[in-house]
Formats: sequence, C-alpha cells, structure tokens
Amino acid sequence: MSEKILKKYDYLIVEVGLDKYFKDMEKWKKPCTEIEIYEHCDLEYLKEHFLNCNFIDCKDCPSVELSVLKEIEAFADELRAIGYFVYKNINYWLIVSKIQSIAECISQLPMSTGNAGIRGLAFGYSIKKIKNWVKKSNKDGLKE
Repeated sequence: MSEKILKKYDYLIVEVGLDKYFKDMEKWKKPCTEIEIYEHCDLEYLKEHFLNCNFIDCKDCPSVELSVLKEIEAFADELRAIGYFVYKNINYWLIVSKIQSIAECISQLPMSTGNAGIRGLAFGYSIKKIKNWVKKSNKDGLKE
C-alpha cells in the first residue's frame, strides 16, 4: 500500500529506496523514517539555505509554491490513512512512524548532525554507524 503512495508522490521525494524503509517499519525493524522533500522551494534559495533556513514555517518563505505545500499535505494524509503517524519538520520533510511519540519527537529535532545519536536510533541505523556518524560530526558527545 505504501509503495503506491510513494510512487504517486515520487516527484516530491529527494531519496530513492524509501519503499524498503516502509517495509522495515511494517515488520517493526525500523522505528521511523524521514522523507526528504525538495520541490516546494525555489532551487537557488534551497542551494544557499538548505539547512540554515530561518523561516519558522515554509508557508512564510517567499520562494515557496503553496500549491506544492498542499500536495505535501495530501501525501502526509494518505500515509496517515494507511496507519502511519506523520509529522513535518521545519523543512517540510515528513517524519513517519508507526509510533506517534517517535515521529513527533524527531520532527522537533533541529536539522543538524549535533543530534546524530538520537536521529540515528530513530531511523534504525546500527550503533556502529551512529558511532561513526557522531565521530565524524564531532558535535555529539561520545565516550569510548
């Protein structure tokens, strides 16, 4: 069911292979996934401000296409209809989980590698990958 929805909205999605993440969530192997959305913002603005956007909501951005925001909302509604909790983060990316508190919590985290540990756990990465991510970012605490 999720494959059909992902295919329908694939023009909004940055990454490929999300269907595997959804299958893993269905089997309770992965607690959460993040759907990166990019088509709602003017590309030049996005290149300059990707993770440093200062707008509280994409609706306030002068570069946004409101019709595309409505499509993102429709995408989220369809995922909710098949049993997922869906929240948006500040970049209008969709945070999806079968567990409400996980999706809600991850949607509130700043978009930085400073949260490498908790974000890694939520997205189902192995602890080894999380450790390497934390080491690389040098922004999260690590005791070896």
